[in-house]
Amino acid sequence: MHKYAIEIFYSEDDGGYIAVVPELAGCSAFGDTEESALKEVMTAMDLWLETAGNEGREIPQPAGTELLKAIVDEKVALHTYKKLVYKAAIRLHLEDRIKDGKAIPMVESISRTSLEVAV
Repeated sequence: MHKYAIEIFYSEDDGGYIAVVPELAGCSAFGDTEESALKEVMTAMDLWLETAGNEGREIPQPAGTELLKAIVDEKVALHTYKKLVYKAAIRLHLEDRIKDGKAIPMVESISRTSLEVAV
């Protein structure tokens, strides 16, 4: 069994799912469902590795866990960043509205901390 990371995504252009093995250049497959794309890419991966071995090409060591962790960490970092930017934009918008007299705080003394928690 191979431990390569597999990415599966829906393609509007193709009207189905595409599975890609990023560590194996050009190794990909198509399926009408995520399951069928996964099944097809497993076959493609076996053929890719067999062909590379027969031709004496270098076969990369799977970095599946490390690659997946890097992808997840990147997505978490991006999500956290977007959330912080959104909260800051809301806070600035509310502060501007209060200064302009267009919004009245529900509580007389609203602190930045409580505003951040409330958002």
